[in-house]
Amino acid sequence: MIKFLLNISILLFTLHSFSQQKVIDSLQKLLTNNISQEQRIIIHLKLYEQSKNNNSDTSFNHLQSAEKLIGRKTNDTIKVKVLILQADYYLYQPEYDSVFYFVNKGLSLTKNKMPKKLIDLYTIKGLAYHYKGNYNKAIEAHLEAAKIGDSIKFNAGKAKIFNNIGIAYIEMQNWVKAEEYMNKSLKICRALDIKRGMVYLLGNLGIIYKNQFKYDKAIEMYLESNLIGETINDQRAISRNYDNLGSLYEEQENYNEALKYYQKSLKTSKELEDKQTIAVSLHNIGSVYTKQRNFDAARSSFEQSLSIANAIGSLNNIKETHYGLAEMYETQGKYQQSIIERKNYEKWKDSIINTEHLSAISELEVKYKTEIKDKEIIQKQLKLDRKQKLNVFLTSLSITLLITSIVLWFGFTQRQKRKNQEILTLKREHQIKTLESLIEGEEKERLRIAKELHDGVNGDLSALKYKLISLSDTNNKVINEAIKMLDRSCEQVRAISHNLIPPSLEDFELVEALENYCHKMNDIHKVLLTFQHLGNKFALPKKEEINIFRIIQELVSNSIKHADASEINVQLSNRNKSLQVTVDDNGKGFDRNKLDTHDGIGMSNIQSRVDYLNANVDFSSGPRGTSFIIEIDLDKSHDN
Repeated sequence: MIKFLLNISILLFTLHSFSQQKVIDSLQKLLTNNISQEQRIIIHLKLYEQSKNNNSDTSFNHLQSAEKLIGRKTNDTIKVKVLILQADYYLYQPEYDSVFYFVNKGLSLTKNKMPKKLIDLYTIKGLAYHYKGNYNKAIEAHLEAAKIGDSIKFNAGKAKIFNNIGIAYIEMQNWVKAEEYMNKSLKICRALDIKRGMVYLLGNLGIIYKNQFKYDKAIEMYLESNLIGETINDQRAISRNYDNLGSLYEEQENYNEALKYYQKSLKTSKELEDKQTIAVSLHNIGSVYTKQRNFDAARSSFEQSLSIANAIGSLNNIKETHYGLAEMYETQGKYQQSIIERKNYEKWKDSIINTEHLSAISELEVKYKTEIKDKEIIQKQLKLDRKQKLNVFLTSLSITLLITSIVLWFGFTQRQKRKNQEILTLKREHQIKTLESLIEGEEKERLRIAKELHDGVNGDLSALKYKLISLSDTNNKVINEAIKMLDRSCEQVRAISHNLIPPSLEDFELVEALENYCHKMNDIHKVLLTFQHLGNKFALPKKEEINIFRIIQELVSNSIKHADASEINVQLSNRNKSLQVTVDDNGKGFDRNKLDTHDGIGMSNIQSRVDYLNANVDFSSGPRGTSFIIEIDLDKSHDN
């Protein structure tokens, strides 16, 4: 299920003019006046900052004009300012090699002077590393900026720096560190009354607490963020918080509250005319209605979401909405329609993968163009002569050949990966068939032995018992004791027969069969055997139920035979399409390396059945007992 895209904003704490165009017009007029060269540079830089969010080409032209006006006598502060804005421009192109080029040039020019300029340079460097996914390097750069901020008591700047560090830790899923730095930033924003900063920081803290399962704290953060957001009319942040609150309540299965906040998010996004967010909110509402089994409302929401997603060309929204419809129809029991929607989901999924593949090639082309631009910049900066220009041409040609080779190599490796995957799939299918054959053979043999015990040995014992009863009239004490021993033997033969092929599995579901099994084992053995089932009801193919039953039976048998345990606990827990089987005892434990041949075979049988179920097994054993945990993904069931 898709969720609202959590656009964790990197706070810049800048002020925006109410009449941006008027400011641009005024600055343009100043350029016509008779002013100094340095003043012209400053005006071009101001024009760049005013136009960079609206017109990339115009803003870049102003940046180039400022660069051309720089001379030997230009003040170092202005030179560094130009370098900072050049790095800032390439940061959002994104052309990170150019960013590092201008940042390093600026750092060498400042020579530990101009502390606020140094903070800007290290901040841009940190952001470049962040966007490249190198979060450790990003944090290093931001901490350098924070150290300089401490030296000049630049609190507003430190708030931005701490926020950026917190976001890097969020990306690394280091929630403790992320919380620490977000709270540091929030403390400064509260002290300086930076409301926009507080809105986004509280929202980010909500995300952090949600991922730590501190739901009450997360709710508190989102609601406080919205209260402050209302005072500055930041509707986008409010919409994001409503969606996060909906997601949080949905995760806790409080569907009424989830629906309330998703609808608030939808209302706010409609007021903003944000079609992307409207489509996502409608999808989320449809998912909640599905869980509430309000299928008419769910279908209506999904269809509205799909209509908007198609109109704006949002491939991911289209794909996920088809998935939501498939789950709705499956829950409704309309399996034919569910299959159709799943096919639509797979079709759009493949379409997105192909688009991403083309995007990867496009990125290589952009990288190639970036390399050419970087070479041109260096050429201008260093005033290359003709010979150097020839070297640039040869370098560009080499890059072109290199990129062509990369594209060809990429295509080859993708084909090779697909072939390898097909081979692995065939091997896996063969392994499953082999395991299935072995397990079926074992079950047939169990059935044969059980019938022979029940019909043959048990019948003979019963006949012997009745013959002895006929002699018991003599009141012979020895004969009476023999009859009692035969009764016990019959019970044991019957129990062995039932263990080999438990009749409850043929007539009942797994949970009832296990309850029956545990009850019977308590009648036979002194050990206390308890059974629990947690979570929703589930249904599995009989083959898989038999394998789960056999695994539990083997583990319980091992505990009774070898562990000297007084208590054995068996638990089935079903949640979020995952079935967890737990068997633990309070026995003496065992050393896996010292298992004898017979026990090793038992463990091997368990592992074979686990492999057949596509499951994962984990266990621990020590003087206080043994615990086995088996995780089964219900989506990977062989009949699914």
